[in-house]
Amino acid sequence: MDCVVTPLKTLMGFSVHLNVQLKFYNLPNLKKGDFIWTRKAGQYYVAEVPDSPENLFYFDAGSDATAFDCSAQLKNIHWIKVGAEADVPGSVSVYNFYSSIGRIDVRENLYKINDIQYTATGLFSAVKAGVLSPKDIQKINFNRHDLFSLIRYSDTEDLVALWLFDKFNYIVIPSTNKLSTQKYEFVLLNASKNLNGKYRDSKNIYIQVKNGAIDLKSKDYTSLLKDDRNEVWLVTTSGRIDNLSVGGIMRLCLKNSKVQKSFWGIEELLNFAFNPEKKNIIPDNILFWVLLCNRYMS
Repeated sequence: MDCVVTPLKTLMGFSVHLNVQLKFYNLPNLKKGDFIWTRKAGQYYVAEVPDSPENLFYFDAGSDATAFDCSAQLKNIHWIKVGAEADVPGSVSVYNFYSSIGRIDVRENLYKINDIQYTATGLFSAVKAGVLSPKDIQKINFNRHDLFSLIRYSDTEDLVALWLFDKFNYIVIPSTNKLSTQKYEFVLLNASKNLNGKYRDSKNIYIQVKNGAIDLKSKDYTSLLKDDRNEVWLVTTSGRIDNLSVGGIMRLCLKNSKVQKSFWGIEELLNFAFNPEKKNIIPDNILFWVLLCNRYMS
């Protein structure tokens, strides 16, 4: 079953009907059994589409619906409150909720239960909507990569930063993630020390993280390499870096004024996240999904 989201004003007008705002061209994109999400005042809600959209279609010509531009609706939608941002999959929380309606799980792995195919987000939606029970999904062998569909975009950034700390002793400068820049998420420093207690170097380390099937080109980031002291790290969970294998981590640095590249597969990050010995350093909002996936993995 597909998962789609619908915008904030769905639950504002509406509170009488709790219907789904709909544009006519969106009608073919929904079908019976799909799961829909919306958000109100920081709280997320999920519902199953109980019938074909054609049978549920309703036009509300009332003043409230007209004022909020949501006259075209789907009626008889039963919304179930799930919770705040930390309680929902990242595939849901990262959606901008500005467009009328849009699918959010198009690139996720598929799992079959009772001859029905679900994505990871769909399975979570089905359990929260009461369509499936947790026991129903115990037979599924999850793919570890589904973790990236379940955690938030910001969680992926945190996971990368923690991996860099664990592997290289790099630490984040907290204020740098507030900077308005398209080339990096934040800046790190090398916290490694010599035997005499002196920090080894003063290089700046720039991080660019993409959670999803987003490709990156290293040539777009080499301008950050001002000198030999700087590094750039590129991460994409399902895209390609310079047309290499899907999902990867690349380090860029200068040596003798030439760009040097090192590459790791995205499994390196997953090995870190799923390593029981690293559990105490993983934030709770990531660890929740790690443990959930672990519970149902073979």
